[in-house]
Amino acid sequence: MSTNGVEINGISAASGARSTSVLPLESQDSMSVPNDVFAAAGCARSHVDAVVGEVCSEATSGWTRRVRVGKAPEEREMNPNRISALELSVRAYTEKRDGPVVYPSIGTSFDSLDEAYEFYNLYSWECGFGVRLAKSRLNVERKRCMQEIVCACAGKPLRENSRSARCGCNAMIRLLWSNDKGWYIAEHKDDHNHPLSLMCGQKCRGT
Repeated sequence: MSTNGVEINGISAASGARSTSVLPLESQDSMSVPNDVFAAAGCARSHVDAVVGEVCSEATSGWTRRVRVGKAPEEREMNPNRISALELSVRAYTEKRDGPVVYPSIGTSFDSLDEAYEFYNLYSWECGFGVRLAKSRLNVERKRCMQEIVCACAGKPLRENSRSARCGCNAMIRLLWSNDKGWYIAEHKDDHNHPLSLMCGQKCRGT
């Protein structure tokens, strides 16, 4: 390998001459060009690196940058003196004796997203449908500040003529992050456009 008569790795060649010798396989470190080659060629390494950087940036200019999600938001510390959402819902049911025992009313507060998901999952088990996580939103600090939990039949199937259960159901709850590091239900839709499974009471009676 030659560069205008400059010796590289112990092998020299005159300017314009062709070398027919076969070089042995070498590691990546041994094949790196030393700084004196750039000096002999009359150019600086920084200039060559800058040109290579411009070519690389131009080649990757059309790429879509991956969104880097930051740390999860800090969750509210559990307080034994605070009444949980499940207990409040059961107390409300004992007073009205109507409807499901667990009901996701607007303003219901939770300590974490896991608690909110389990709460809505209990409600779905009573009513007879499944749930799953859906859209979420990040704030300026790249932390999750909104989360939707929807019916398992929400959305549209990815392919036509498939056996997907998705039929565009609008049932969902929207959770927002509160200032005290908790979560609360900001929106609740309970309109289903598909038949529901048997409710827990019907399952117990075997009807």
